[in-house]
Amino acid sequence: MNSTSGLAESLANITALNPNTNITVATAQTELVASWTLAPIVALLTFIFGCLGNGLLLLLFIKDSTLHTPFNMYLINLLLANLACLLIQYPLEFLFGLYKTWFMGGHACTAYIYGYFVMQAAVKNAHQLIAINRIWAIIHPLSYRTYHSTKFAVLFCLGMWIYVHLALVQGWVADALYYRLPVKEVGCFLNAAAQPIMKKVTVLLIYDLPLVVMILAFPIIQCAKTLRRNVANRKNVVAPNGDTHLVRVSDGIKMNSKMGANIEAPAKPAILVKRVKQNSNGYLVLVFLTISAIICWAPINSYHIMIIYFEITPPLVFHQVATILFSCQCVLDPVLFTLALSSIKNSLRRTFRCCGSPTTPL
Repeated sequence: MNSTSGLAESLANITALNPNTNITVATAQTELVASWTLAPIVALLTFIFGCLGNGLLLLLFIKDSTLHTPFNMYLINLLLANLACLLIQYPLEFLFGLYKTWFMGGHACTAYIYGYFVMQAAVKNAHQLIAINRIWAIIHPLSYRTYHSTKFAVLFCLGMWIYVHLALVQGWVADALYYRLPVKEVGCFLNAAAQPIMKKVTVLLIYDLPLVVMILAFPIIQCAKTLRRNVANRKNVVAPNGDTHLVRVSDGIKMNSKMGANIEAPAKPAILVKRVKQNSNGYLVLVFLTISAIICWAPINSYHIMIIYFEITPPLVFHQVATILFSCQCVLDPVLFTLALSSIKNSLRRTFRCCGSPTTPL
C-alpha cells in the first residue's frame, strides 16, 4: 500500500474534532499558492470582528469600575476565553485555509490544536458557568446573596479553566508526542482516532454538556419560580380561626374579616426592586446566549456525535456550515451582552460622550 492511500485512510478517522477539512496531501515539494475560498475569508472576518468586539468590551469592563459586579466576572471570563481562542486559533486557521497545506511546522501545529481543542472547550464551558450562576441565583437566592461575591466568581471562573485543562491537556500533549501524523504530508490535525476513550469522553462532557446545561437551565429556573410563587401565595392566606374567613392578603394591606379592620403590612424594601431587575438582566443574558448557542453549536455538536458515536460521516458541506456557525458565536457574544445589559449600554454612552465632547477653549 502506498503512502498516499495510507494517509487518506488515516484522514478518514481524524476529522471529528478538527475545524478545517480542506486537506491537501503533499507528495512533493510544491509552491504555496493562495486560494481565497470561503474558509479563509470566514476565518479572517471572525478574527477581525471577534477581536474588535471582545477586546473593546473587555477594555470597557476594565475601565468602568461600576461594571465590576460579581455576575459580570462571568462575562469577563467569557470575553477572555473568546479572545484566547481568536488569537491562538484563527490566524493559523486563516493561513491553513488560504494555502490548503500546512507549512508552518510542528510547533505552530501544536499551538493551533491547542487553540481549537482546548480554547474552544473553554469558550463553551464559560457559557455554561453563566447558566449555572443563573440556576443558583433562582433556586437558592438567600445563599446566592450570602456567598456569591466578586472573589467567589473569580475563583469559580479559575476553577473552570483548571477543569478544562485537566480534561484536555493530557490528550493534547499525547497527540503532540506520540500520535501526530506528519504535518507536511497530512496537515495539522488532532489524531483523535488514536485516543478513542479521550475522544468520546471529551465530546460528551466538555463539548456537548455545556449546551445541555444551558437548555435545561430554563425549565429548572421556571420550576423554581413556580414553586416559590406557590409558597408565597400560601403565606399570603390568613389561616381560619373561629368566624374568620380565608382572605387573600394583598401586597400592602392585610384584611381581618372577623374584626372588619385593616392592618397595614410593612412595605417591601426598595432594595428588592433593584435586585429583581439585576436578576432579570442576568436571565436575559442567559436567554440570548442560549438561543445563539443552539444556532451556532447544535450543528457542530451533531456532527461530532454522528461521527464518534454512530460512525456516520455527514457531507463535507454540513461540516463547513457547522464550522462557520460555530465561528459566529465569538463575534456575537459581546453584541448580546450589550443588548441584554443596560449597564453596559449606559457605560458605552458615557464613554463615547466623553470621547466625542468638544474641548473647552481656554
